[in-house]
Amino acid sequence: MGINEIVASLFQGYMPAIYLAATAVLLLLGQLLNPRMDAKEPPLVKPTVPWIGHLIGMIRHQAEYFGILW
Repeated sequence: MGINEIVASLFQGYMPAIYLAATAVLLLLGQLLNPRMDAKEPPLVKPTVPWIGHLIGMIRHQAEYFGILW
């Protein structure tokens, strides 16, 4: 009996619940990690590529990148 068969037998019948729970966790994390902005604050600078976009910008533009953001 292989590992795939063991895992399949353990989760047999529970897969829809597992998918639903994983989706709920991902949506909750998205809400918790999304910054809340006050109306008095300046607009948020969002990168073109999520999570690593600013890093790519710093590598491409080096010291001038901060001037581009302003």
